[in-house]
Amino acid sequence: MNEKVYLSIGSNLGDKESNIASCIAMLGSHIENKNIRTSSFYTSDPLYNKNQPIFINIIVELDTTFSPFQLLDKIHDIEKMLGRKLPRKKNQPRTIDIDTQSLTAQKLGFGDYESDDSEFGPSSTNFMFSSGGIGFNPAKVKL
Repeated sequence: MNEKVYLSIGSNLGDKESNIASCIAMLGSHIENKNIRTSSFYTSDPLYNKNQPIFINIIVELDTTFSPFQLLDKIHDIEKMLGRKLPRKKNQPRTIDIDTQSLTAQKLGFGDYESDDSEFGPSSTNFMFSSGGIGFNPAKVKL
């Protein structure tokens, strides 16, 4: 079964655009991922630790037959291949950062979470799971 997934990808070390392009190519190398679409690049200031370079970011939409945990494993593999060091201190510069933006808490086996963010609504199927903890509404992104 195909699931539509949204990822936010960012980089603030090295050749940022190339890091992101390589990440998208690696996502596309898996037969389980289809119909990959991207937003334009945009920049953002780092959160929390301001003493680091700005980020270049992109939003990716794709259809996948990976289970949520399989996709997370592939994401972590891509981050490692692109030079993300583990373990690392939180909120430090990185060559690549891939955050899932649309895996529901229920699909990940975390029970019936409810979002208190009125932008997404109260339903657990609208809960936006993000390792960065920042809400994201795919309906507001032009791909």
